[in-house]
Amino acid sequence: EAARRGVRLTATPFALDTICVVVHPKNPVVALDLDELGEILRGETTRWEGLGGAGPISLYGRPSSSGTWSLLRERVVKGDYTPSIRALGGSAAVVQAVAADPHGLGYAALSYVRHAGDSVRVLGLVVSPGEPAVDPRDEAAAREGRYPITRALSLVTLAEPRPDAAALVAFSQSETGLTMIEQAGLFALEASHAEP
Repeated sequence: EAARRGVRLTATPFALDTICVVVHPKNPVVALDLDELGEILRGETTRWEGLGGAGPISLYGRPSSSGTWSLLRERVVKGDYTPSIRALGGSAAVVQAVAADPHGLGYAALSYVRHAGDSVRVLGLVVSPGEPAVDPRDEAAAREGRYPITRALSLVTLAEPRPDAAALVAFSQSETGLTMIEQAGLFALEASHAEP
């Protein structure tokens, strides 16, 4: 839209976020491979049997307007989500729903999962058969691109930003800003490490 209007924008990455797959703490499943997760989210697998658990799978996710929904669809679902998934308003709501449902599985942004404590368990994801599962809370895995559902979060400004917007971008890369980003539960990106 900006390009259509002749407006030049600049995106400045400030943090890495991973999308975490979470289950109830009593669920014995500890990891899924990407194909299994895609089958669950498309509705092709509807029970925990065969994956290491028991009972029906209850799904919790985000609405189609969510960037998290879009990223997961592009990288994992690769098709249409099952209509049985309960679309909730935010990652916090997804975490709360899974924490209350012993059969639940949901996906949520890293910061919400980090703040959830032991109320949910994070699943590792196996990217390729025979490889170990990768934990989305593993900062090195996120930075090296080994965790498959990682995204950069960016501040988007005009190419020549107003002073207040430029100050916010500079603050996000200051020592205080980087500390705040980490405290929020994300992996901070310094300007020298940021990748568009």
